[in-house]
Amino acid sequence: MNLSKIASSTKKLLSDNSPVILTAIGVTGTITTAYLTAKAAFRHFEVCAEEDARRIGYAKCEGTEPEDVPTLTNKEIFKLVWKLYVPAVVTGAMTCTCIIGANYLGTKKAAALAAAYTFSEKALEEYKAKVVETIGPENAQIIQKEIEKDRQEKEGKPPLAIFLTSDADVLFLDAYSGRYFMCNKETIRRAANDMNYQILKSDWATVTDFYDKVGLEPTSESDEYGWNGEHPLELGFSTHETPDGKPCLSYEFVVSPIRNPWQI
Repeated sequence: MNLSKIASSTKKLLSDNSPVILTAIGVTGTITTAYLTAKAAFRHFEVCAEEDARRIGYAKCEGTEPEDVPTLTNKEIFKLVWKLYVPAVVTGAMTCTCIIGANYLGTKKAAALAAAYTFSEKALEEYKAKVVETIGPENAQIIQKEIEKDRQEKEGKPPLAIFLTSDADVLFLDAYSGRYFMCNKETIRRAANDMNYQILKSDWATVTDFYDKVGLEPTSESDEYGWNGEHPLELGFSTHETPDGKPCLSYEFVVSPIRNPWQI
């Protein structure tokens, strides 16, 4: 048995699951603190009653009336019972530490994931730009078209939906969401220009904003993705063929939408 490997695996397991472990300890600590506090409170009253009984008994021995025995002051009560609350206080402090630690580690991991996502997204954009620069825009569109065709063949799905706009005349494929709808090239180009004007004025715009302009319904993620001044909207057009053999036009976002575009 290799103890170093076991130790290393255990350390990694604890590190990977530390927020969950600390949260579980925090929940357990909260319950334990409540129990210890209640237990100390019950004992608190018992100790005070015992002290009162002791004083009254002593007073009787001295010939003093019980009514004349002074009641316990707050200072005296504190001296009698403070030790009873020590376990609850210590447990409460440890619980707070675990909860704060779990929150800190969770926030730290979320920030690391966001940074990794941003780095990967930037690397992908640089890679796509270098591919277009190396093989040319036309060849890049051909490759994109083949990728879309392969994806549809693997999925084996028909067009998801057809949405009509007021000036519809040509079948289009929105490559980003995989939806077919009726529109015309001028409407789509105008939507792209309006989007970049919006980006110029407001610094950012979402995919939902674009879909509103071309007559498509938003998706579950379109509110979270979009473009900004550093990543403006750019469209690429190409011809396409639906799974049932119908010709259509296709457009793609040359600059892929980024998550939370308002975080410039």
